[in-house]
Amino acid sequence: ARNKTGLWGVTILMRIRIIWHTAVLVFLSLGTAHAAPLENQLRQHPSPYLALHGDDPVAWQEWNAASVERARREGKLLYLSIGYFSCHWCHVMQRESYQNAQIARYLNEHVIPVKVDRELEPALDARLIEFAEKTRGMSGWPLNVFVTPDGHPLYATLYHPPQEFHKILVRIEQLWRNDRARLTALARIEAVAPQGPGKPEVNRAQARALAGRVAVAALKAADSVQGGFGEQSKFPQSPQLAFLLAHYERTHDPRLKEFLLLTFDAMAVNGLQDH
Repeated sequence: ARNKTGLWGVTILMRIRIIWHTAVLVFLSLGTAHAAPLENQLRQHPSPYLALHGDDPVAWQEWNAASVERARREGKLLYLSIGYFSCHWCHVMQRESYQNAQIARYLNEHVIPVKVDRELEPALDARLIEFAEKTRGMSGWPLNVFVTPDGHPLYATLYHPPQEFHKILVRIEQLWRNDRARLTALARIEAVAPQGPGKPEVNRAQARALAGRVAVAALKAADSVQGGFGEQSKFPQSPQLAFLLAHYERTHDPRLKEFLLLTFDAMAVNGLQDH
């Protein structure tokens, strides 16, 4: 009887061990499936801009529910990089950073990298442009925004050389790893915060003096031969030109008139067409 009982006990123990090992294997297989490495989803994409990034070592994902769900499941930030096909600095950042093996490896490991064509997602682009302007005082493309897994923008940045960009990635990842709850709360507060203060009181004398200094600085940076500012690639700086036009209406400064006519003539003669 003792022998039968002992054999029965051994049998029960063996069955428990088998069940335990089976459970462990199932758990590990599920974990492996969830943690499967990201793969670039943009090869052969119908958007020329997104397809352009299809061979990047960055494992770009599309902007969809699956990307958001993966960020939630893995507790990672979404990294949304927004641009468009004819964006010069988008191409520069791709060449310098997104085709950089070290940067790509860091992005793939620590965030869910998502490429967005602003022409396909105009509402998302407008919302994040607004966020960048509100938090940085400027915006543009490439527009790169870290977004929490629950969908709130946390930090926006624009073009950076690769060394600076890598430092930003490391710093954001460290902050997220060490203080996730506070960053999540800050992003939620920012999402529901008022869009800005009311219209401030303006000291007209100070405003006129400041406008004069801005105009002088603009003329110092002006290219008196080809128009525009500086000697590098000249993307039309619409806010600056609109300001100088308004300032000329008030002052009738002949130097401003000459510069503005030269600049606008150069834009027209060279067939610049940009919406």
